[in-house]
Amino acid sequence: MDTAGIGTTTPARPNYNPAGTITKDPVTGDFRTFVIPINGTGIVTTPLSPTGTILANSMPGGGTLGRNTFRGPAYAQWNFSLSKKISLTERWKVQVRSDFENLWNHNNFRNPVAVMVNPSFGQNTAVLLSDARRMLLSAKIQF
Repeated sequence: MDTAGIGTTTPARPNYNPAGTITKDPVTGDFRTFVIPINGTGIVTTPLSPTGTILANSMPGGGTLGRNTFRGPAYAQWNFSLSKKISLTERWKVQVRSDFENLWNHNNFRNPVAVMVNPSFGQNTAVLLSDARRMLLSAKIQF
């Protein structure tokens, strides 16, 4: 199967350049998103056309970059619930409940763009999976 779209069953991997450069995310200062130059000085290199655009995600004969080298961000979401049952009479009870989704208000990002021919390669351009804490307060009468 030609997964790279290059007319061969070669794995779709570029070459690893140990002396190459990679630019961290300018906002967070980490590798949540990154930029790799395509002019041959980047940490990842692929064949370029005469106009300087990337020809494919893969080197002829398969690249030296390991499989699954670039991984997406982790997903972390804590949900929490608190409830209290209060007896009004022997027959009547009230249950008060509070639910919290994404208790610590942690942003969860989608995977960065993984197609090297895309100018946004390595950048997070998609909408967040979850980014807001939600709280619900409810009451239930039991009889």
